[in-house]
Amino acid sequence: MESNQDVFISHSSVDSKLAYAMCDYLEEKGIRCWIAPRDVQGGTEYAEAIIMGIRNCKIMVVLFNKNANDSIYVKNEVERAFNYKSILIPFKLDQTIPSATLELFLGSVHSLDATKGNPEDSFDLLYQNCVRVLGKKERVTEEKPVPPLNTETKEIPAKETPLQHQVENNSQDNKKNDSKKKKRVALLSLGSLTVLALIFIFIRNNFVPRKPVVKPTIQWVSIPEGTFRMGGTQANAAPKHEVRLSAFKMSAHEVTFAQYDVFCEDKNREKPFDEGWGRGQRPVINVSWDDATAFAKWMGCRLPTEAEWEYACRAGSTAHFNTGKELTNDQANYNSDQTRAVGSFAVNDWGLYDMHGNAWEWCSDWFGNYASSPQTNPIGPSEGKHRIYRGGSWKSKWHSCRSWYRNKIGPGYLSNFIGFRLVSLQ
Repeated sequence: MESNQDVFISHSSVDSKLAYAMCDYLEEKGIRCWIAPRDVQGGTEYAEAIIMGIRNCKIMVVLFNKNANDSIYVKNEVERAFNYKSILIPFKLDQTIPSATLELFLGSVHSLDATKGNPEDSFDLLYQNCVRVLGKKERVTEEKPVPPLNTETKEIPAKETPLQHQVENNSQDNKKNDSKKKKRVALLSLGSLTVLALIFIFIRNNFVPRKPVVKPTIQWVSIPEGTFRMGGTQANAAPKHEVRLSAFKMSAHEVTFAQYDVFCEDKNREKPFDEGWGRGQRPVINVSWDDATAFAKWMGCRLPTEAEWEYACRAGSTAHFNTGKELTNDQANYNSDQTRAVGSFAVNDWGLYDMHGNAWEWCSDWFGNYASSPQTNPIGPSEGKHRIYRGGSWKSKWHSCRSWYRNKIGPGYLSNFIGFRLVSLQ
């Protein structure tokens, strides 16, 4: 077990789905988590692995509700964390009053209230608390105070100049005035030249025809119309429901740096950082939802809806992955150290590459709860706070790469694990 993890997630096995969703959210934002049974290595005694996990994490987050209150394992984990002087953060899921044992350790600790609405909506508040405890600082631009304007003016009495010096002073003043006039003339001449130069640059940039930009070529895959069962077992991916989609065309690959850089050069936009991994045929990363949408419009395309994305990813499969029940590192780039060139792994049954892993992919939808009734070409809510991204990435665990797995974040967010692919408007 790695010793540089940050947060131990204590939970009842009944709440394991929510616990894994919390783990995924924190890890995608750079907070490394320890959670059982995922991090219990083969051949290690279960109890020993739990103790080592608690020792090596600075924070213990307790998913607290009636299930946790009744769990002897949660009680033992909290007691150990208390003795190891870990920071305890109860994540309160209901109004259960802690038992006497847990009250001893949690009674004086401030808890995060997640009892109202969807508990996953409180993950960001938990993340902010973890950042503060771990001492991770956000960049803040400090504004320097502007000194107050002094509006009081004091009159300084003029000194009288003796008569015998007035003639000399007048002569010196005349010389100074001549020097000032010469400087003014020089500055005016320089200013005129500057204006003329700016006019020339403006005319050259706006009236001299530029060479037409050759936009990148996209390899399109035709996705047939059809009906499928959308959704999964995660709290925010339920209920499973029937969705019917019209036929559409999707890019076979995630958009690459080579393609996106042409857009940046044409629009005088700053090129996204490649983390030193290389550009070319690697999927573009460090692009926000707004950036991805701008590229799509420039190409005369759009981002896929969440329903289109899942339907295309499954490619007719009803299992967790388009490869079946399991996903190996020979089939997708996940749980690794960086992105890989697009197309490094085999296609799914419909000819799409990297639908699992490599880079998460932005979808067009705002995040919202699923409807239980059948849907036709759904496009998601008309407004919201978070945009959907799908598919898992190079740094994700296997469970984040499942076909139905959903993730959400603000449209201005960018990171080295999110990219996108396109859908044709034709």
